[in-house]
Amino acid sequence: MLLRDGRIERVAPHLEPAANDLDAEGLVLSPGFIDIHCHSEFAALLYPRAESKILAGVTTDVSGNCGASPFPLVGEYRRRRQAEWGRHGLILDWQSAAEYFDRAEASPCSVNRVVLAGHGAIRASVVGYADRRPSAEERGRMRRLLVEAIEAGAWGLSSGLIYPPGCYADVDELADLARCAAEAGAFYSSHIRNEGDALLEAIDGFLDVVRRSGVRGQLSHLKASGAANWQKMPDAIRRLRDARSDGLAVTADRYPYLASMTDLDSLLLPNWAVEGGRDTELARLADPATRRRMAGDIRRRHPESDYFERILIAAVTAHGPQDVVGKTLRQVA
Repeated sequence: MLLRDGRIERVAPHLEPAANDLDAEGLVLSPGFIDIHCHSEFAALLYPRAESKILAGVTTDVSGNCGASPFPLVGEYRRRRQAEWGRHGLILDWQSAAEYFDRAEASPCSVNRVVLAGHGAIRASVVGYADRRPSAEERGRMRRLLVEAIEAGAWGLSSGLIYPPGCYADVDELADLARCAAEAGAFYSSHIRNEGDALLEAIDGFLDVVRRSGVRGQLSHLKASGAANWQKMPDAIRRLRDARSDGLAVTADRYPYLASMTDLDSLLLPNWAVEGGRDTELARLADPATRRRMAGDIRRRHPESDYFERILIAAVTAHGPQDVVGKTLRQVA
């Protein structure tokens, strides 16, 4: 292969010697990979060289997934992100999408970056962490924030429907925003509402949003969580294939290992327990009677005897108990 000025000029079995010859025998020569599901929206500002991406052959990074974008930063959502990234030395000195992209331009990254506007961030900035439907006026504000983000440089809309406040959104709310994305030529990426017992119903909900809005849809990390649900994968794939045959522009990504990583409260606690924000959630956890109610809900949803042995604590907050890192919940208990 002959490269000139950063472009492929010729591919042939034999080429004349060039100014710089690179011997790739035994290696793989391929186009750069697009990493469609990333959470590097903040890390890219701290580590713009992105060595972990480049060494893996990734040249385009899509972040802002699962409804958690770096904009808009308002209220509790801002406090959560600052607590998460402040310990790494990152100061969140922006609020809007336009301000974020200005900040990103000031520290150019070694990979191409695509950033999505998160439904969770948008909802949190307008409705907060309340479990209720937004009013007509609030829906209008959410639409405007999405349009402003896309005009500033966001490539689409993402949702994380197991995380607060995204878990409180219904199909009407999501389709309303997805329609705005479609009208702007953007796409919709979703961490669907359930990836286990209600996997197929959650896929139907995702397809309903795509069908009603006309948006291009990307289903994030397609999987069936829990061995009892593995047999659902043929039906899950069939649903997506049928949707494509019906003319819906839907795709999905998945990863080749039996693990996942997420926030512990989003994984374990019922939606009612996390409503109202982190301080309210912690107050509920401090109340013995409410904690017993939570425990009952968790046991009903996860009756497997080895469930807590399969949850490994990978990280805690800066002021959290560092000695639990690397242990399972069963070991900690």
